[in-house]
Amino acid sequence: MMHYDLIDKKGSPVILQKFYNPSLPMYGLIESCYDGMNYNQYFDELYKTSQKLEDYLLSLFTINYNSICWDWD
Repeated sequence: MMHYDLIDKKGSPVILQKFYNPSLPMYGLIESCYDGMNYNQYFDELYKTSQKLEDYLLSLFTINYNSICWDWD
């Protein structure tokens, strides 16, 4: 379900009419905000960026993986 009032500071809709499509993930919001990039392309770029961030953070800290409790039960 999408929020019904996605507008910018000028009162214009964030999702452009030409990209609005209820069958798309996020109803066309990604296509409207990122120059026609589709959701899968956006997700791939977001994932790559998160991997770079993870690599950077891991380079700053020493992590002992043996001390991590993976069992949450």
